Amino acid sequence: LRQLQSQQQLVLGTAAGASPNSGAFAESSLLPADGGGRSELVLLDDSAGSDGATAFAQVQLMEAEDAHRMVDTRAREIDAVASSIQDLAFLMKDLSQLVVEQGTVLDRIDYNIEAAKVSAQGATRELVRAERSQRSRRSASCIVCLTVACGIVAILLILKWIF
Repeated sequence: LRQLQSQQQLVLGTAAGASPNSGAFAESSLLPADGGGRSELVLLDDSAGSDGATAFAQVQLMEAEDAHRMVDTRAREIDAVASSIQDLAFLMKDLSQLVVEQGTVLDRIDYNIEAAKVSAQGATRELVRAERSQRSRRSASCIVCLTVACGIVAILLILKWIF
């Protein structure tokens, strides 16, 4: 207590108008009051109504209350962080589901593109075959027509010689 009182005296200085040996002098100590980094000047009175132990107990009680407030504040902050983490986990889960769904859609698109490519290649082969067969049919029909024409001319020539 004496050490605390001497530190308080240094803070107040002699401008307070009290000497360290007087029965009633003001002492100050910088104690955290709200846990937010702000300090408050606490005046202890070592006068006839209270003894040093009671004043020290009051300081300890105030420090305990401040510590309790700080613990409550930190607990609320931790709860807020935990809630934010849970929200983030939920968002990540939704995002992973979207990625899986988009992957499935991309796989379907890829499969359909491959199927269209195979179908287009098959169609190209069929068109080539159809063109060949049309050309061969024209040739065949031309050959048949010429053969028939030759046969008719031959029959006409034979008939002319016979009659």
